Amino acid sequence: MTASVGLGQAQFEADKHQDLMVNSLDWPVGQINEYRIETIAYDNPNGGSEVVYDDVVAMPGMAWLRLYFGNVSLDRGSYLRVTSLRDGEQQRLDAATLEMWSHTSAYFNGDAVRVELVAGPFSQGNVLEIEYVASEPISPEGRGDSCGICGPDDRAPVNNSSNNFARIMPVGCSATIYNEASCFVTAGHCLESGATVLHFNVPASSGNCQTNNPPVADQFPVTFSDGVNAGVGADYGAMTAGTNSEGQTPYERYGTFIPLASSVPSSGNLDITGYGVDSQCTRSQTEQYHGGPILSVNSDTIIYEVDVTYGNSGSSILYNNEIVGVVTHCSYGCENYGNRIDTNEFQALIASVCNGEEPPGGGPENDECAGAIVTGTGLTDFTTVDGTSSSDAYDASLCPDTYLGDMNDDVWFSYTPSASGTLTVSTCDLVNFDTDLVVYQGTCGNKSQIACNGDGNDCSGYSSLLTVDVTSGSQYLIRVGGWDGNSTGSGQLSLALEGLPDPTGACCIGGSCSISTAAECANNGGEYQGDDSDCSGDPCFIPPATGGCCVNGNCLLVTEDECGTAGGKYLGDDSDCSGDPCFVPPATGACCVDGNCSVGTEDNCDSLGGTYQGDDSNCNGDPCFVPPATGACCVGSDCSIRTQADCDSLGGTYQGDDSNCNGDPCFVPPSTGACCVGSDCSVGTEAECGSLGGAYQGDDSDCSGDPCFIEPSDIEFMHSIVGTNLLSSGDFNWTVDVYVSVPSGNRVDAVAGTGATQKVLTSTGLFYQNANGGPLSTDVNPNFYQFDPDLEWDSRLTIGALDSSGNPYAGNELGTIGIDFTDFENGLGLAADNGLWYVLPSEAQGEAQSFIGSDCQERQGVLVARLTNFGEETEVQFQALVQGRDSASDPWQVSLDSTFGYVATEDCNENGVSDTCDIANGTSTDADGDGVPDECDSGCVGDFDGNGQTNIDDILLIIGSWENPYNVEDLLSILDNYNCGG
Repeated sequence: MTASVGLGQAQFEADKHQDLMVNSLDWPVGQINEYRIETIAYDNPNGGSEVVYDDVVAMPGMAWLRLYFGNVSLDRGSYLRVTSLRDGEQQRLDAATLEMWSHTSAYFNGDAVRVELVAGPFSQGNVLEIEYVASEPISPEGRGDSCGICGPDDRAPVNNSSNNFARIMPVGCSATIYNEASCFVTAGHCLESGATVLHFNVPASSGNCQTNNPPVADQFPVTFSDGVNAGVGADYGAMTAGTNSEGQTPYERYGTFIPLASSVPSSGNLDITGYGVDSQCTRSQTEQYHGGPILSVNSDTIIYEVDVTYGNSGSSILYNNEIVGVVTHCSYGCENYGNRIDTNEFQALIASVCNGEEPPGGGPENDECAGAIVTGTGLTDFTTVDGTSSSDAYDASLCPDTYLGDMNDDVWFSYTPSASGTLTVSTCDLVNFDTDLVVYQGTCGNKSQIACNGDGNDCSGYSSLLTVDVTSGSQYLIRVGGWDGNSTGSGQLSLALEGLPDPTGACCIGGSCSISTAAECANNGGEYQGDDSDCSGDPCFIPPATGGCCVNGNCLLVTEDECGTAGGKYLGDDSDCSGDPCFVPPATGACCVDGNCSVGTEDNCDSLGGTYQGDDSNCNGDPCFVPPATGACCVGSDCSIRTQADCDSLGGTYQGDDSNCNGDPCFVPPSTGACCVGSDCSVGTEAECGSLGGAYQGDDSDCSGDPCFIEPSDIEFMHSIVGTNLLSSGDFNWTVDVYVSVPSGNRVDAVAGTGATQKVLTSTGLFYQNANGGPLSTDVNPNFYQFDPDLEWDSRLTIGALDSSGNPYAGNELGTIGIDFTDFENGLGLAADNGLWYVLPSEAQGEAQSFIGSDCQERQGVLVARLTNFGEETEVQFQALVQGRDSASDPWQVSLDSTFGYVATEDCNENGVSDTCDIANGTSTDADGDGVPDECDSGCVGDFDGNGQTNIDDILLIIGSWENPYNVEDLLSILDNYNCGG
């Protein structure tokens, strides 16, 4: 079925997507307002450039401005200069660049720009005219309706742009550069709404969603474009770019492009980067990326599940970093649409726009409109053999009763008449098959049919003939096809123009101007200025001869009259400034340097730091004598006026030339330094520090770096082995909890690393890392233990809390700054001289709780790590700068370092304390002295693991803890009672 949608929406034909509404994805930006400025004609009679007009164009309350110029006249060397009053960005437009920019400026941030008309040396008739100003309100409305976004918006900002993707302004689309000639592909509908400027390096938009513009050097004018906008599967375009303010094309500036693919895959993942709108304002219409799968592919369309929306139109669809299509339409389901890059029509249009590429396929080169052959009057050979039938529409009602058929295997020609008149288009008696003719006016992307013919009167073989009125300079497209599927062949196309009287125009003979035809002008030896031109504005003016002109030692190329006006010396017609003909040797004079006199130029004297005495002065009469200067001299605290030499001879300190003894300049204040009273630091004299009972740190010392810091004691790393082989499978492993042992009432706020104390956590083996966990306790969810029991023994770092629930606290607010956990998450160590993991001083999880250490003593401390290690011989080192607070909430920090290894442990009663510590602390009794709490004894001699059997497990336990505490008697007792309870 066919679903019809509203304005700005495409026609989409599908039999299984009846619930979808398909929208094109452009997002036009800004508005255009009339703003009239027209100056008088300005001349510059001087030899240097001058600003002859200066004004500010302001649109209060607007986020950015763009100027649209009218009839601007710029003589030789003259230009316009536009400067943003917000950020100082500037663009210079002379006559050539103004034409390339289509009489517009770049985009400037802010609501005001300065416009200057700079007249070149001796230029005349410079005129500035502004007709319109484009702008965007500071609070633009709307960000679309999320068409094309499947579920949450998964697009991500591109932080380091490759500069392959451009934002098209003002239409609000996207484009991609695909070759070194700076050619771009985009969607066809983007070219119908104002695609005039390409933006690269686009900055973040403002918090109210207004777009911001890149520097002028990252903006490029669109110089040519063409495209087709006929809905899904027929929406494609191409364009070329001019140069920026530095005279560079996009490829010359960025040196990169993405190539076109030769085919399109039927499945796989796609990548799309573009400038779509976003509900997060700072991302809106900036460069963002998302990838996703191909859903299906047909002859002209790619359907995919990738997040795109308004502003993404024209974004390239990439597969293996090649362009396989362009984004064109979105839907409110989870599928979006793009035009394949490899269709014959798209390929032909690309070749046409970017010049020089042959159309794909083996048929005639003019098989499609985009490859139309430019022809003129007379006969043109052609063939439709191996051609294809174009999909372009035509209307047989314009030529009734002529038997216009199917336009089978048609070919195309382009014709632009040099004069207006009646054009006869004919294959009459010139072909070997039944032909049809259709004539359009316009371009391939924007054409309208004006004539057609099936069978021409008195033409044999059903050949064709028509006549149509044409206008000089307009483009016409001529389409030749067959009547039905069997009609194909070769022949000639005839064009004959019966024109109006020969046009006339201005003819220049010498410096004189007259009106004549082009032929008459040529016969008289003149230079024809073009049809309909006239003699207004003196088109035949021959500029006077120029030559070198010396003005104040500078050489200018001007006319003799201009040189006289500037007060210069004319060097003759056709002379130039090579060889510096205007050089005037510089004047010399006396130069005084430190009382010494020499003769040289003023510049040379300045470079020596001297005082120039004037042109033609000399050293006679000692002009450089300087009486010795005097100033205050301090000898101790006594002051007198002397020369510096006298002061030095007395061992004094000279205060400088022209200084005096006013204000007691020789007073010497007593020295001060840092004074430590306990851990408090203040600055004072040594005597003042002594009176406070403090420790003076030396003259000129200060309190920076906390020189009075007293490092706390009784703080150390302690560990407690939780158990062995707690993992469900794998090599021998042991799990240990690491604490910072602190005095009662203390807490831990952070574990850090600095340049002086590197944070190191290493193992001679490997740390166990669970795929469902992470490097921090906040990454370990205890609700998952029932699904993945090994997660409970995942290696992690923390402060206080064991897991994400906060156990044993109410919550877990652990944070990190500046730590790379990559090696740790791969089972390796952690080493860093910066960064920390921390909790705020207000969080309860930093407060100390009791624990049983490896020495079986109950202590106060804060858990900082749970680690599961592989291998009985492995050792763990933990070194860090630990920060916390004492019971009075005063902060402390201390560098800790601990290295420990595995010690065999058993916890037969599963109370979380090793059997050894249970016995040592009196929690359990061991009447038989076998190292196993009595509550775990099984009655079998040699059952050291308490499982009720004497077997190989007991032998392995004895070997693993040999001499700590077991010995040979224990081993013999197992052998004597082997298989007891088995």
